[in-house]
Amino acid sequence: MNYIKGVTLIILSSLFFTMNATLVKLLVDIPLYEKVFVRNILGVIFILPIIIKGDVSLFIEKEHRSNLLFRCLLGFLGIIAYYYAIDNMILSDAAILNKLNPFFVILFSVLLLKEKLKEYQVISIIFAFLGALFVIKPTFDFSMLPALAALVSAVFAGGAYTAIRSISGKVSPSIIVFYFSLFTSVMTFIILLGNEIVIPDFRQALGLILMGLSATAAQVLMTSAYKYAEASRISIYNYSSIIFALIMTYTFFDDIPDMFSILGGIIIILSGIYNFKNNLRI
Repeated sequence: MNYIKGVTLIILSSLFFTMNATLVKLLVDIPLYEKVFVRNILGVIFILPIIIKGDVSLFIEKEHRSNLLFRCLLGFLGIIAYYYAIDNMILSDAAILNKLNPFFVILFSVLLLKEKLKEYQVISIIFAFLGALFVIKPTFDFSMLPALAALVSAVFAGGAYTAIRSISGKVSPSIIVFYFSLFTSVMTFIILLGNEIVIPDFRQALGLILMGLSATAAQVLMTSAYKYAEASRISIYNYSSIIFALIMTYTFFDDIPDMFSILGGIIIILSGIYNFKNNLRI
């Protein structure tokens, strides 16, 4: 029963993350940094009362601060890159490339956590990057920038998740989410001071609020999912976000990814499944 709850929550989390990405793309008249600021400041407002109610301390032990800061910085850079990609390319393509982050977790774990790289992981990484090439379709000009930004967002996300692994069980998940949201809010607020701010109308304001709430709900659902089942058993269901992104892409933007992107997405998903199944055998 707990496993079913975990799977349900992780799929719902993927749905809300995709809703967040869809709203980011729909809010075309709102600047990138403004969208990132609203997303995270709403996260701070939503999560802080939960922390206070749960009587969880905001104090971070000295030995965990550098890893937490590393997670916040990489997460901030990752979300900036991902939102840029969403704004400038087909939503489903951005989602596919962003889902390369588990493979970068493997690489960062080898480099930073000194974990041993296994043969099946090498195979899965090679095929995942091959799939990425089908989605990116290298042209070696500026038209590649959004796709590269999506790829870079996966790199930063992989580094951020590796940092989370290093403090997992030592720092509360809600505290990690809180400090990430706070850090990103402060950074984007500083950037916004030197840039023009768009005062949203009612429709845009509603969209921004829903965008922020959907991202926060996604993070809460994902954290809750891992309370019911081990990450190694349910993380594969994160790939459901690619399916949701394909549906949203067609429904809201009347875009259809080309055959190369679809093929690339299938290769990346199969690579993830291959890596996932081999992990379960260990």
